[in-house]
Amino acid sequence: MGYRPTPIDTSEIELDESLERRLAELARHLHDVWAARRLAEGWRHGTDRNQDQKTHPNLIEFSELPDSEKEYDLQSASETLKAVLALGFEINPGQGNRLPAAGAEPQDITEILSDPRRATSANLRSVWLHRDHDLWSSHPRLYRDLTERAVRIDPLFAYDVAAEGLAHFPAGARLDQLAKDERDLALRLNQLMGLALIQCGALMPAHAILTGLHQQGLRDGETLGLLGRTFKELALSAQDQDQRTGQMRKAHSAYLGAYKNARKEGRLDHASYNGINAAMTALLSADADLAQRLAREVEVICEEQLNAEDAHQDHYWPLATLGEAALIQRDEARSRKYYGLAARAARGQRRDRDLGASRRQAALVLDHTGDIDLRVEELIPAPSCVVFGSWRAEQEGEITQSDMSESALADEIARCLDGLGASVGYASAASVAELLFLEELNRQDAEINVVLPYPAEVFKESWIRRALGNQWAERFDRLVSDAARVLALCDFEPQGLVEAQYFADLHADGLAALRARSLSTVVERISLAGEIRPGPAASLPDLWHREGRKVHPIGNRSNATKTDVSQSATSGLEPESDLASARRIRAMLFADTSGYSDLPDHLLPDFMTHFLRPVAEVAQKYDASVLHRRTTGDGLFFVLADVRSACRFGLDLRDRFDALDWAAVGLARHLGLRLSIDCGPVHAQPDPVTGGVTYCGAYVNRAARIEPVTPPGNVYVSESFAAVATAENVGGIALEYVGNLTLPKAFGTTPAYHLRRA
Repeated sequence: MGYRPTPIDTSEIELDESLERRLAELARHLHDVWAARRLAEGWRHGTDRNQDQKTHPNLIEFSELPDSEKEYDLQSASETLKAVLALGFEINPGQGNRLPAAGAEPQDITEILSDPRRATSANLRSVWLHRDHDLWSSHPRLYRDLTERAVRIDPLFAYDVAAEGLAHFPAGARLDQLAKDERDLALRLNQLMGLALIQCGALMPAHAILTGLHQQGLRDGETLGLLGRTFKELALSAQDQDQRTGQMRKAHSAYLGAYKNARKEGRLDHASYNGINAAMTALLSADADLAQRLAREVEVICEEQLNAEDAHQDHYWPLATLGEAALIQRDEARSRKYYGLAARAARGQRRDRDLGASRRQAALVLDHTGDIDLRVEELIPAPSCVVFGSWRAEQEGEITQSDMSESALADEIARCLDGLGASVGYASAASVAELLFLEELNRQDAEINVVLPYPAEVFKESWIRRALGNQWAERFDRLVSDAARVLALCDFEPQGLVEAQYFADLHADGLAALRARSLSTVVERISLAGEIRPGPAASLPDLWHREGRKVHPIGNRSNATKTDVSQSATSGLEPESDLASARRIRAMLFADTSGYSDLPDHLLPDFMTHFLRPVAEVAQKYDASVLHRRTTGDGLFFVLADVRSACRFGLDLRDRFDALDWAAVGLARHLGLRLSIDCGPVHAQPDPVTGGVTYCGAYVNRAARIEPVTPPGNVYVSESFAAVATAENVGGIALEYVGNLTLPKAFGTTPAYHLRRA
């Protein structure tokens, strides 16, 4: 062999401190580039490297690589930088949007968190994704700082950050048992977690956290104010008038106490917030005189805030509070003035959540007074959460594209978004129209969220580049880079792309609706114009028409073109026996009994009799929807045709179990049923052992992993299930976010929701 490597001589080159600190980031990038290429070529993770089966053990996160492999990538990164310098180039790291690498110093992370221009949703998520766990556990203030930023953008994300931060404190420890710095940090994380839960609509868990703080003697304005907010929300959601009145009085008492304490402490921000809420809850408790007196006092505090010589003063809340105080005093002109100034102060700052909160407060006052001829839209324009729905699979293996030119379609999308005031957008990215929609949102500085059926790099190579061309592949890359969130629903390219893509579309619609709910705003839905098809929905526009939802049509499809995507079948609810190995979106329910393994042997027959009989009775009610059932001891596995049936079946099963009188049959032990539900495209195929139909696939596996981490007596569902249930407008249920669950058997983590009756 005559080849003799002659690398550039870098022996005299030394990297300065700033470049040394970026090596881990560059090494991770090199690993990700290699892994993305492998995945695009059809490789997957496996315990051994196998050329024939295309498996490789290093198709994992850089942080999970063996030290020897990390060192190899670090050495490659170091030599690359040294070679660039040896060739005479200069490297100036600069600031830009540079993100800290795993293992960076705390000040690198703080730089981003303290800079509003760099603390974008995408950057905050990147900081979180690439955090060094050892570093963060040594500097837990990073959890607080990131949660402070995240709670303004996405409460689900903020909850996860706060939960991990609090896990570093002793479980069950009272705050007064901690050192002062630790106490202050733990208190703030608890407050932020409570706030995030409130914003998610999870009132009872938030109330439990804040009541716990109150019982420990915390009477500061922030804790009492948040506690008052949970009482207020519970009052507004109460069906019984006596309960509503009682909760509202508790809310007023908490807000009033917080207001008085904040004034004593000289905390103008806490005093104005709690004071205006004390005024509003007094108004809703039929004490108009007290409400107006408190509103006048708050006006003085807000004026003092606005006159303070503070370069970092946030003027939005003092101005919005002045608008609300004027409204409580029935001063329409001044209310318009201050709400208008508040909206102007919020311009360009992505204050959608704050604007939504102000709109809701104003609406409550207007609804109660009844004698002011104003609509809330006249005071505070509504932000909007927008989702784009594409036509899918008109015929087998086709996605419908618009026949309009790209520039004409882009112009029409821009005009539509301008009219809607879009601030947050969701879409898949399988068509030119969707990509143009996401690009226009990005141009308008709105937050974009991309939902894909499988990983972005593989999707780009197997679909975008092949079907739409190289130019669109590059534009897709830019969108993925700028997106606040890119959600890949599975980690492989599935068979049956049409069904997988429809599943991604349902996710986009459901996540948009869940997000809009947290923003106190509405979902605006956009699609290409077209004819509605009868029968089961095969695309979002069909579903929207079936559910009677308003849609903003774009362009026309009289001469629509079609693009082949796969040989997959289209959506539908055909009998499973006719679908040999086809993938269909189904709901999977797993259930297990806590305490069963502790039962003595002689009690097991009694348990099985009294356990399985009510299960059979409940299942019989849902015979038309139950496609598969299996029992194994105390374990249950059901496959149902749709999420609506799965919601009702799961809740009925839980309620029936809870109603059983175990003591009456000699089983006076603590027994609780854990239920988990997931949904997604799964394989249905003949079972040669039973002669029936069996189900398998990644979503079946995930559903089974959620059940063991579900608290007894609860029904937990995946984010997929929550999104699809919301997209399909399932009524009579509530979904409360519970955070990212760590699943057993090294199955990673998954966002989960608590399913309960509304």
